[in-house]
Amino acid sequence: MTYEDDEIPELMKLKDVAKYLKIGERALCRWIKEGRLKVIRLSATCIRVDARDLDDFIQSHKVPAISLNSDNEEV
Repeated sequence: MTYEDDEIPELMKLKDVAKYLKIGERALCRWIKEGRLKVIRLSATCIRVDARDLDDFIQSHKVPAISLNSDNEEV
């Protein structure tokens, strides 16, 4: 992946990603171990997530809304 001169990716800390997704950091780390979310490892203890990769992850896990009739039954 290449970037334009004025396009620098936003790198997010894992705790910020977990907070944004409203999940625990342990669940996030599990997703990373499973390869579900891409990360950038800057050192042995410094891991970041590119905001665009996070957006791709969110988009790929969207599901269509379920339509309900007036009796709260699936249509």
